[in-house]
Amino acid sequence: MSKIKNLKGVCLSTTAYDWIDLDYCKENNIIVSNIPKYSTDSVAEYAIFLMMCLAKKFPIQSKTDYKMDYSKYMLTTEIRNKTAGIIGVGTIGTKIANLCSSLGLNVIYWNRSEKENNYKKVDLDTLFAEADYIFPAFATNEETKKLITDELIKKMNGNAFINVVNNPRELYNHDLLLNKAENEEISYAFELYGNEKKMYDYKGNIMATAPYAFYTKEAIDRLVSIWCDNVIALVNNEPQNVVTKER
Repeated sequence: MSKIKNLKGVCLSTTAYDWIDLDYCKENNIIVSNIPKYSTDSVAEYAIFLMMCLAKKFPIQSKTDYKMDYSKYMLTTEIRNKTAGIIGVGTIGTKIANLCSSLGLNVIYWNRSEKENNYKKVDLDTLFAEADYIFPAFATNEETKKLITDELIKKMNGNAFINVVNNPRELYNHDLLLNKAENEEISYAFELYGNEKKMYDYKGNIMATAPYAFYTKEAIDRLVSIWCDNVIALVNNEPQNVVTKER
């Protein structure tokens, strides 16, 4: 950014802004805008899709070439009356919670602050021990990168972990979750980033997809619309969707 003379503002095309140097921008009076809430429905629906895939053991079906096997190994489960644990009930977390509830799951959640909703707030130890399906749904920052510890992951037994909102290696011990899933202790779903092995390279009930959670026609249309509005607002000295570290 220092090479761009007279830079007044940066209009990101993403919701996340942890990848831009906000300290530099604040020191140099550079306004930064992001694209909030454009993919809430898309990401939440994708999380439910992954939950269903794990419940019905779709990864194992796929990796065994859909061979009929009515053994205990291939026995699937219904999601009704199971418990969903949501870590972070912001916009996306709340949407996931509402979708889970509408499908007949009980919902518990952890959040740094109290939230007005109909769900039960618990501590993280309780959530990891009791939830059948665990959904991290919080923004990435230096504080949240330390939130999901190895000790919490080790409390999991027979439940499923579903992540579609962040790069897994930035947030928790991804390899520990993979190891537990390959040993058939848990199920695990996530989006592939970088040089990650593909789904067929893993044993166990592991669902790994390309990072398509946000990528729907409706979400991209909203993104472009908000981004254009952000640019116009910045040019008119009326910036909107401005982000700071305190936000």
